[in-house]
Amino acid sequence: HALNEGRRVLCVDDAQAGLFLRTSILENCGYEVTAVTDARKAAESFQPGSQELAVLDYQMPEMTGAELAGYLRRKSPSLKIILFTGAVHVPQNELKYIDLVIHKLQGVDTLLAAMESLLTPAGEPTTTCPAGQV
Repeated sequence: HALNEGRRVLCVDDAQAGLFLRTSILENCGYEVTAVTDARKAAESFQPGSQELAVLDYQMPEMTGAELAGYLRRKSPSLKIILFTGAVHVPQNELKYIDLVIHKLQGVDTLLAAMESLLTPAGEPTTTCPAGQV
């Protein structure tokens, strides 16, 4: 999937098994993935311009995905941010820095399509890499 070649994505989720699976799928689709299980460490090590998109869990110890999104967006205003969460409800006032919210039950294919739409300039075709075909 050459379209995604070189696209850099930060994935942060405290659930290691889900993060590992998501990372494998994204890498098979051509993304360069930085996977982190600790939101605070992700914030401390983040370098502006190092990532094009962040996929964040919402419920994490020490710092929520919404708090991390605010920190990342202030450091890198052009960073696209997806909240990929199993949370039933995320307060509207916490979505200020989030581009899209996708529930984990919607699956990785929905996440991949959302990533493509956020990273593809307007007017250009998107080619989503289906998770089931990697």
